[in-house]
Amino acid sequence: GVLQGAIDLRFTTGIRDTGLLGVRPVRGGLGLPDPYLVKPGDPLNSVVLHRMARLDGTRMPILGSNVVDRDGLMLLIEWVRGL
Repeated sequence: GVLQGAIDLRFTTGIRDTGLLGVRPVRGGLGLPDPYLVKPGDPLNSVVLHRMARLDGTRMPILGSNVVDRDGLMLLIEWVRGL
């Protein structure tokens, strides 16, 4: 899919320079009360995690997957909680 926004997920990019932390989503907040792409310490308001957990048109990745990677999702939830 086409990425909207200025996100840099290269391995060599520091986490604070990725454009993920504390950034409001460009494509909508999925109805979350205080949405951010990744809200440090708050997985419930981190849009990236919610998109990973969905199976509809807002899913991430939108192509090539039709199941939720529960282990991967739980790993990222714990990572966001620890930020």
